[in-house]
Amino acid sequence: MPDVLVRGLEPPVLARLKHRAKKHHRSLQAELKLILSEAVEADEVSFEEAVRFADEMRRKYAGTITGDSTDLIREARDLAAVD
Repeated sequence: MPDVLVRGLEPPVLARLKHRAKKHHRSLQAELKLILSEAVEADEVSFEEAVRFADEMRRKYAGTITGDSTDLIREARDLAAVD
């Protein structure tokens, strides 16, 4: 299994990570693996979530005439970032 090396980690950050690992009764390595796994999973959107979001946008903007889609795209990104 590949290894990852993180250089230049600030001491307060490392201290907080160690504290978090201890609080969860895990080694620092196990805590870091979990944090990284959860971060990657948080970026994934299921097909069902995408369809639900598209349906929500269709309902929200039904009957609305829009020209430039820039504002709609920004709003959609903001909503996606909240979830």
